[in-house]
Amino acid sequence: MIVIKDIVSDNHFRKTMALMYRILLAGALLCLLDAFPVPAAQGEKSLANHNAQKTAYTMGIFPYLPATVLEDVFSPLAAEIGQSLGREVRFISASSMRDFTAHLKHKEYEIAYIQPFDYALFAAPADYLPLVTRFEELFAVFVVTDGSPLHKPADLMGKTVGSPPAEGAVYNLAKIALQRAGLKPDRDVTIKALSTQESCFQQLQIGNIDVCASGPAVVRTYQEQANVKFRIIMESPKVPPNLFVANTRVLKNERAIIAKTLTSTNISRNNPGLKKLFVDDKSNPGQYFRTVKASEYDIMRRHLKVLKEMR
Repeated sequence: MIVIKDIVSDNHFRKTMALMYRILLAGALLCLLDAFPVPAAQGEKSLANHNAQKTAYTMGIFPYLPATVLEDVFSPLAAEIGQSLGREVRFISASSMRDFTAHLKHKEYEIAYIQPFDYALFAAPADYLPLVTRFEELFAVFVVTDGSPLHKPADLMGKTVGSPPAEGAVYNLAKIALQRAGLKPDRDVTIKALSTQESCFQQLQIGNIDVCASGPAVVRTYQEQANVKFRIIMESPKVPPNLFVANTRVLKNERAIIAKTLTSTNISRNNPGLKKLFVDDKSNPGQYFRTVKASEYDIMRRHLKVLKEMR
């Protein structure tokens, strides 16, 4: 019995010494790692892998132009923003304004480019913050073909005015302009909402509508690309322009990076023929966006009240 006890004690002693040896060896290895840090190249590789694992952001663009044109214009901007953030930013739009605003209300876009009415109606309540806007104010111009007999607002009595979709800013601004001109929308003048602004121009050219209400930037671009000439007979009140917003789940420092990227871009990656969609700053040529405050869009709530009273 004594021998057995001695054997057990000896085994226990050896196990204890082996454990202490392993602990001392681990401590020595840690000291060596502190003395000889990971080379910089490996550290950079680890950071790159970390960035690659970041979830992608979606950048939603309201569908005010044909899908192929939107992609040509905004995919390069999404790539610039993604490069600055160190994460993928995916351009995405929607098949209709109704679908787009539904996605916006459900906070499905991290970044979005929206019209001013949608900022007041949907974006602000869904925790989106304004980042940057354009230099050109937004307004609707009423255009006719060069040979049209229409020359002034009074000539629109009994006529049909085409416009982009009813959820769009141009449609709402057109209604406000008609009322200010003494014409009751949908009584004195028929307003026909079409699928896109391009469709509005096409319907005007073939005579299915008498006038097309559109944004001035889109008119400029279409005239050049289609080699046509339109004549403006009326303009709507001016409101703050379309804007980029970001949801509050995008970190504050990332929102600052997005704003800096957009205010410094010269949109050089864009198709040159589409640059007319944007107007640069007259005092700083080559700058297409400026930072913006939420208070600039307070006026939109007053316009929404006027539109509600028209119903």
